[in-house]
Amino acid sequence: MASENKFACAINCMDGRAQDAVKNYMKENYNVNKDVQIEHLKKAQKTVESFGFPVEIVLLWVDSDWTTIEKI
Repeated sequence: MASENKFACAINCMDGRAQDAVKNYMKENYNVNKDVQIEHLKKAQKTVESFGFPVEIVLLWVDSDWTTIEKI
């Protein structure tokens, strides 16, 4: 299936031991398209906001070079 038809999003723990495992799983099992991913991140933000926790929700896009970070 073409990558423009897929996206991936993970709500993950800040613990680096878990992040690598989740990142590797997502890379191996899903192709992601940036525009669709950002659209879904914004929808996920609304869902998380509905939980009512008094926290800041930050959406970040990390580019394929693993150093370029864009705040959405």
